[in-house]
Amino acid sequence: MGLARFRHVDLPLLMGQIKLLVVLGFIGGLQGFQTQLLLTNGGPGYATMVPGMHLYQNAMTFDRMAMPALSASRCSQSSWSLPIST
Repeated sequence: MGLARFRHVDLPLLMGQIKLLVVLGFIGGLQGFQTQLLLTNGGPGYATMVPGMHLYQNAMTFDRMAMPALSASRCSQSSWSLPIST
């Protein structure tokens, strides 16, 4: 009875907070590349490369503005497509 109650009552009530945390975690993962940039610059190889650093390097280092703009718009579109209601 405890697991069924959690699945049918508590979990639907928590879905709004869970979705918010997923979106905020996704945004934080894209923005949080300063430490890797300053300490390792993405290396050795691509071991510490994160999506935000990839976008930054394409835009600023390689002077390719179209690719990061497209990637950022795709990321925002994918976060908008998350179901809002349960």
